[in-house]
Amino acid sequence: SSNGCWNRMTNSMRRFSAFFFAILLGPALLAQPSGTGVPAGTLAASGTYRLGPRDLISVKVFEVPELNVESRVSEKGTVNLPLIGDVSAAGLTADEFGARLQQLLEERYVDRASVAIEVREFRSRPIVLMGAVKSPGNLAFPGRWTLLEALAAAGGLTENHGDYVNVLRRANNGLTDQIAIKVDDLLVHGDPRANIPIFANDLIN
Repeated sequence: SSNGCWNRMTNSMRRFSAFFFAILLGPALLAQPSGTGVPAGTLAASGTYRLGPRDLISVKVFEVPELNVESRVSEKGTVNLPLIGDVSAAGLTADEFGARLQQLLEERYVDRASVAIEVREFRSRPIVLMGAVKSPGNLAFPGRWTLLEALAAAGGLTENHGDYVNVLRRANNGLTDQIAIKVDDLLVHGDPRANIPIFANDLIN
C-alpha cells in the first residue's frame, strides 16, 4: 500500500540520517575526555589564555608598519613596543591586549587602528611532562604542538611505560579535565584521533 511504502521510505531516511550524523560526530565523541565532563578544548583555548612573563607575542598593526614586531612579555608583565614604549600585558588575553593597544594608538597616532595579536610562545604557563618519558619536566612550547610532538620533545617514552598517556588539562579558572589516550592507538595504530592538540598549562603523564 501507499502507506506501507511511505513508512519504509521514512524509516530508511531515518536510518540514513542516523548513519550520517554518526560519521560526522563519531570522532568527536570518541575523543571526549573522561573526568569532569567539561569539553577539553574550552578549557585552554588560545582565546582564553592570559599573558604572562616570558610569553612571546606577535603584533600586527595595518596602519602602523613600525609596530609589526615580535616582542616578549617582561618579568614585570609589560611589552615594549616601538613608538609606544611599555604596555601592560600580564593577565590579559591576546584580544584584550589588542584592544588596549588599539585604544592607545587611536589616542596618540591614528584615527583607526586594526590590531592583531598572536601568542607565539606560551612560556609563562608551560606544559609539564612526567612519568615514563626520557626527559620529564617543564616545556615551553610554541602553542601548536600535538601530543606526539610533546612526547618527542621529552625524548619519547621509556621502555617501562604503561598502556595510557593521561593529559590533565588545567584552566585559568581552576577547572581541570583529564583525557586518557591509549599508547597503542597513538604509536602503533597511528589513530589521528589519539594525537590530540596540546595547550598551555597541560600536564602530560
